[in-house]
Amino acid sequence: MQLLDLCKLSNQRVEDQDPFCFWQVDGYKLDNKHLVMWYEKVHGTRAKFVYRDYARLKHNLQNTEIYLDHNYHLEFLKHLRSTHGSLKLMYSGGTDSATILDIAYKNSIPIDETITLVIEDINLPSNTEQRNIVLPSLEKYRSVINKDTQVVYTHEDIERHFDDRFAFFSGPCDAVIPVGFTAAKYTALKGYYQDKDTCIISGIDKPEILYYNKKWYATCIDSAVAWGDHSIPNLVPFYMDADNIKGYVKDCILFRNHLVGKNLVSDDFFQFFQPDQTKEHTQALERLEIAGSQHQLTEGKLSTNNEKTLLRFKECFGHNQFTTLIKYFEAMKTFYEVFPETKTESGLKEYHNNGKFAWFIDLDSLEIYTQDELIPNGFEKNE
Repeated sequence: MQLLDLCKLSNQRVEDQDPFCFWQVDGYKLDNKHLVMWYEKVHGTRAKFVYRDYARLKHNLQNTEIYLDHNYHLEFLKHLRSTHGSLKLMYSGGTDSATILDIAYKNSIPIDETITLVIEDINLPSNTEQRNIVLPSLEKYRSVINKDTQVVYTHEDIERHFDDRFAFFSGPCDAVIPVGFTAAKYTALKGYYQDKDTCIISGIDKPEILYYNKKWYATCIDSAVAWGDHSIPNLVPFYMDADNIKGYVKDCILFRNHLVGKNLVSDDFFQFFQPDQTKEHTQALERLEIAGSQHQLTEGKLSTNNEKTLLRFKECFGHNQFTTLIKYFEAMKTFYEVFPETKTESGLKEYHNNGKFAWFIDLDSLEIYTQDELIPNGFEKNE
């Protein structure tokens, strides 16, 4: 009953908030990947990852071509400015959100508010990016920013979030295990959900491209885009929005050209590529190189090797926040009760390899496919 009750609540959130992506299975629309996998495990079925504006995305790629010298991102930002009363930018100081802000600055496009998330105190080590990258850059871009806001969520906020032992399943959160403390940020952001004339811009996401049976595809995979942010109402995934899909495809082509030019593509029939934080990849994607990049924390594939997540655990120890950790690990225990196989390294790796694709776009023909259309039986080598 707990599983079905959580599914009903998740379905209601999706209906109410209309996120740009979600999972669908047996009549339920769900906003939590771990809940999806729990349902699949119990009922022996497979959910689909759904991109809300798939029809519009498909329409926008019909009878067209991609020009590498065209600034689609600037065009899209101008469109957002002309169609919304208020533009708010989720600004982490990373290259994706910083590129958006730099475009606004260079083209005198006003941003009504930047929103930067901070845990507890901006002077904590885990907030080094906010302190040493965000704050100095805000001064540079001051002429186009009407208001800059730090949304602070405290250790007490985190404790309240994980007070529910089913917290890993009961709301939007990271798509990996262990879930980071950032799962608690959505409560802090609820004040931004109300105004329908407000557009909340997120820097989702860098290109995720696939080389499969000698063809190149742009992809939308849940593990890359569904990190909880997808559930924020009025959120625009800037680089992957249906009305900026040409910009995303251009980014994917630029990344493919970089990989091919550097001889980084083998003869294997299936290869998946995603850019990292390096200067080389940033330049290849024509994204902004971050001033103060030495302060960027490393981003591991899993929360356990993500430097920021590890620092936040240490800060709980250093600030006598043991109750926060107790609540968190009680929620982790519940997760292990549902998925005991993830206690081993191999089991956790298998758990994270269950990615679902909303769509694939052929980078040469611009044909678009669902997962069922392109890989109904998984990735298979053509004979």
